Amino acid sequence: MFNYDPTKISKYWPNVAKITIRAKQTYVSAFGRSEKEQTSTHLPDFSADFHFKCINGDCTMEYFDLGNVVSNMIAHHQALAAGTLECLGKEAIDHPLNRCPCILDYDIKIDYK
Repeated sequence: MFNYDPTKISKYWPNVAKITIRAKQTYVSAFGRSEKEQTSTHLPDFSADFHFKCINGDCTMEYFDLGNVVSNMIAHHQALAAGTLECLGKEAIDHPLNRCPCILDYDIKIDYK
């Protein structure tokens, strides 16, 4: 389970007007392929948490965290970024040697004041 930070975006980054994240997860297992797409919009009065729940219900990590990506973008005053994260969890508790095969492709847009 991730640690929730209730601190608002405006407290960490007062010059940010809006953060939009488009994310697509892909999970390929012996049982087939699953995908999930979602878009989230984060305004200044929202908490500064950028977690996306892993679509593998048995994943030991349970989430992807884009917080470092967002923070780095703001530190360098970047408006756009895209990339891929591999899940850091294991596929399941009873499969401790198998990494969770989920990946998260993301596009982030930050609007500044």
